Amino acid sequence: MAKCGSSKALAIEIGKSPSEITKFRAGESGLKIEHLEKLIKISGLIIAPADKEAKLKTALKIMSELFIEETKNTP
Repeated sequence: MAKCGSSKALAIEIGKSPSEITKFRAGESGLKIEHLEKLIKISGLIIAPADKEAKLKTALKIMSELFIEETKNTP
């Protein structure tokens, strides 16, 4: 919602009414796949298998350790 500014703007962006978004957020109703796809696209969410997540975490850990090591060696 932060990217759209308000629940009304988000609702319009994905093709639903503000009241339908409110009900969805409260767990009182669902959304069709097409609306969920739009919501995911707006949010920037990336869905990946668990094994990919573990590999990404390992890569990020290595990168951060290299960055820390490099900054220690930089005058």
